[in-house]
Amino acid sequence: MNRTWIAIALAALLVAQEGHAQVSTQEQADGSRRVRIDVGGALRKALGGRDSQQVAAPGQSALGPQFGAGVISLVPVRTPLGPRYLDSRFDYACAVRLLYSAKTGQAMDAQSRDDCRNHYLLDQAKLKQAGRPYDRAAPAFHTTENVGQQTRYWESLADSTIAALRSAEKFGTEFQSFAYVDPSTGRLNITPMLPTDGASDASITLLPKQLPISLDDPAAEARLKTEAVPDGGRFRQAGQVRCTLSLEHHQSRDNGPWKAERATVRHSEYVRYEVQMTVAATGCRLAS
Repeated sequence: MNRTWIAIALAALLVAQEGHAQVSTQEQADGSRRVRIDVGGALRKALGGRDSQQVAAPGQSALGPQFGAGVISLVPVRTPLGPRYLDSRFDYACAVRLLYSAKTGQAMDAQSRDDCRNHYLLDQAKLKQAGRPYDRAAPAFHTTENVGQQTRYWESLADSTIAALRSAEKFGTEFQSFAYVDPSTGRLNITPMLPTDGASDASITLLPKQLPISLDDPAAEARLKTEAVPDGGRFRQAGQVRCTLSLEHHQSRDNGPWKAERATVRHSEYVRYEVQMTVAATGCRLAS
């Protein structure tokens, strides 16, 4: 046995001692001995990998441990397809529509339902093609075939998600942004918001829109205020901060369809379905 095989065998034995692999030997007809190293799912688990995406209600699997038990995480997860919410399953627009339905008791309209179903199933197809974890129980997406099975699967997934969101009142998120100094108060402020993946007629609004904050390091906060520069308006721009926000559902409302004759914003910027959340607590630090 050469040195390379000795090194491999020793590495395998070390992994096995940690419970992440099984090593077995089998004597061959020619008198040699075959070494079998089986890491299976144990090593993937040890390395944080997944065979497939597990579909579960967000109250079970989308909890951010930094927020505590019973708090739904609204921290976006970066994926090859863009930011995804609620255990990295839904794009921003669909996550908001599910949350809106949960809080108002109103079913998703047919267009939103079909769009979200197609987006979800297309996501799974793209993840599968890219060799990434995906929902293996999801039926294959097709525009004309197997539509009934696709619809039934989506409705089951949407119903379980809505049921979990319906009773939830506490949420949490994290984001990074520039802080500003309000000259009238001398305090640092941020504009809290969730990252989106494009224009949408549904949105989560965080209140207040100008949120006073304090950093966990008073010296760093004082330095930010000193180094802040005028931004051409009322505020002075300071450095970037990263904040953890504890949120509570305030209200969800339908602002009605956009009408050109009384519109104050462009159609592409109009938000019809709005979920408002108030910031109950903050924890902020300098962005690294």
